[in-house]
Amino acid sequence: MKKIFVLTFLISSAYLLSACQPPAPDKDVPKTDLFGNSKIDNSRLYDNITKEKAETQLGVPETKDVFEPGLTEQARRAGLTDQDLKDVKKKLAESFSMDEEEVQITAEGESTPEFMTGYVNVGESEKGGIYFAAKTDGKWELVHNGVGVIYCSVVEKYNFPIGIIPRCYDIETGKTKDRG
Repeated sequence: MKKIFVLTFLISSAYLLSACQPPAPDKDVPKTDLFGNSKIDNSRLYDNITKEKAETQLGVPETKDVFEPGLTEQARRAGLTDQDLKDVKKKLAESFSMDEEEVQITAEGESTPEFMTGYVNVGESEKGGIYFAAKTDGKWELVHNGVGVIYCSVVEKYNFPIGIIPRCYDIETGKTKDRG
């Protein structure tokens, strides 16, 4: 009787644990969430990271080891102003649902009067992600807030310079793509 109980327990445990595994690569992943909203299939991104070596997908701003909020001298010489920085900071704060005082950003030397990149830091952490913003119709639009990967479709929509975003993630192929 004891053997049957142990055997039944092991079989049922194996069955329950197998339900917790991610879907096999050849299985279709649903394109909607539980509420019917469409979502992007990140399973290929996961496969690329686990099967290949993960690559840096974005250009790294010049002050990669130091976080000092504000415009770099090179960004200022390129034509960016403190008002540009404030406008983008406001957009980033809105994207994180935070007060502007809780968000710190840099504008790096790769930035231009039409495209801005730098680090965004929220809360108490030492360094956050890399953000991208584009000026359209005289106003700054936040293109990427530093969370997740930057998709090629977004980069192409705004026509970012290759020097600012040299690589992006192509949803169609499921791979990182060099833009150069």
